Amino acid sequence: MKWKLNSWIQSRNICQKLAYDIIIITPCLLLV
Repeated sequence: MKWKLNSWIQSRNICQKLAYDIIIITPCLLLV
């Protein structure tokens, strides 16, 4: 149970990082 929770938190962190990357990268692509 505990490892499942940890992997869920990890995957959620990865999703959040991807979302932040997209938010940061998209304006740059639009400016180019």
